[in-house]
Amino acid sequence: MSQKLRQMTEAHLGELAEEIWRGRCLAFVGAGFSAAAQLPGWVELLRDVLSLVPRSHQYYSAVERTLNGANPSTRELEAAGQLLQDAIGVERFRDAISGSLAVDESSLNARYVHRRRMLRELPFRAILTTNFDPLLPGTLPTAEGYRSLLRD
Repeated sequence: MSQKLRQMTEAHLGELAEEIWRGRCLAFVGAGFSAAAQLPGWVELLRDVLSLVPRSHQYYSAVERTLNGANPSTRELEAAGQLLQDAIGVERFRDAISGSLAVDESSLNARYVHRRRMLRELPFRAILTTNFDPLLPGTLPTAEGYRSLLRD
């Protein structure tokens, strides 16, 4: 087994912890992080947006078939989202998604609140997420901001 593939040891974990405490690491959180907050998934979000599109619209049936299909792929959901955005416009699409993801802080379950508190207590240089939700505070960096965070 190569040096790169060996299992992580206590020493490696200690080195990683030191790098985090020095503020030299980024946290990258995905959908599993906010799943505990019980936010709607992409199918439910896109169904909410579809409700804003007239049934007579040329894209309605195609999007409805995708959303009602058995386990639509990420690519199919992206295509459905693009059709919906084209149908109602970028601003209205964003407003619809944001409205569906509105979070009442008092309704968040203890499991999610614990995760977020732990994440905030660690001195990560930044937190990157694939999520499109309002659960993590902060500003969204530009493409240059991402490059800077990842290269530094």
